[in-house]
Amino acid sequence: PRSELKLHCWGRVSVSNKALDRKIHIVRAALADVSETVRVHSVYGRGFKVEGFFQQDGSEKFSE
Repeated sequence: PRSELKLHCWGRVSVSNKALDRKIHIVRAALADVSETVRVHSVYGRGFKVEGFFQQDGSEKFSE
């Protein structure tokens, strides 16, 4: 959930949902610049999910 993501990234600093949305937008844009297969999805009521193909040591792996 958003509260866990905020706590993990910003600690006890107060961060608005709008600020979090902006940061997620920046992450999505950065991923789009470097990968056609990795995406951040919003999961209603749960938070966010990163999924796609990642390359590690020359081998491809799918993550969801």
